[in-house]
Amino acid sequence: MFEQYNPSENLVQEDNVELQNQAKKGANWFYWIAGASLVNTVIFLFNGNLSFIIGLGITQIVSGIAFAVEQQTGSMTTPKIGAFLVNLAISTVFAVIGYFAGRGMIWVFIVGIVLYTLDGMLFFLFGDIWSIGFHAFALFFIVKGLLATNKLRKMEPSIPAQ
Repeated sequence: MFEQYNPSENLVQEDNVELQNQAKKGANWFYWIAGASLVNTVIFLFNGNLSFIIGLGITQIVSGIAFAVEQQTGSMTTPKIGAFLVNLAISTVFAVIGYFAGRGMIWVFIVGIVLYTLDGMLFFLFGDIWSIGFHAFALFFIVKGLLATNKLRKMEPSIPAQ
């Protein structure tokens, strides 16, 4: 008639909710990275000088190459359209990583971490300390998301590891 109160069961449920939130927040970083990179690309298309440090270094390099080609050839649209399409593809990869990481796919989290770490290393070439620092900051939370996802997987043995 009355359920037995088990305080440890409530703690497990609270821990589970906390882990789910951490996992989701970690995966969501990939969406922010993809979005900021696209915003940086659009700013470039309109000859702006602003960029978000959360964005990808590789998309900034692609935009820079397009700018150099534009200066050499005098063609204003072709290099920018090419840069936009390449950067859209790169950003889409990060959005897809965010989607599957958010679904608990551990290997996708790892691929995203490796790619974002490599991207962060590009900023060492340019001595951009702010972008390096922000990449490290974002990676901290992405790794927390990965660890939370891994703990959730271990708590639910009926879900196969991916």
